Amino acid sequence: MSPTGFPSPRVTWSRNGRPVDATFSQLANGTVRNEVVFRGVDRSFLHDELTCAASNTNLTRPVSVTVHVDMNFAPVYVAIEKGAGDETGEADPRRRLVAGQPAEIRCVTAGSRPPPVITWHLDGERIEGASEEVRVPNQSKVRSGGTSACKCAAAIEQLAH
Repeated sequence: MSPTGFPSPRVTWSRNGRPVDATFSQLANGTVRNEVVFRGVDRSFLHDELTCAASNTNLTRPVSVTVHVDMNFAPVYVAIEKGAGDETGEADPRRRLVAGQPAEIRCVTAGSRPPPVITWHLDGERIEGASEEVRVPNQSKVRSGGTSACKCAAAIEQLAH
């Protein structure tokens, strides 16, 4: 919005220096207004600059204000993978989880901003003090349809509300 002036100002919007909207209207009180609505805002807007500029002559610089877009993203991928299988730290995809044997599993996430907080649950009970990797105790049976179930969750604290 721009207060009145002579001649009436042009009010425009740009995204990263490229024009987005140059349509504006003059209200009954003489104020000039240009309102832009972005539908379908997605990850491509991260770190963009949205600028609203008002000018009424080529003799002076436009008056403008710029907003820097910062965004938080929930993870797009969360999965449980087998942990390190040998002393090199490399996971062995052939290594099986065996009932009655300890196992290390890892919660892998991607696409979040900032990095997520990882929580682990075993049979519905939160495992306190666990990080991205957790050691499943001997007595746990982590298998599909088994008597125990292990779950990892990744959440961005600002988005959890």
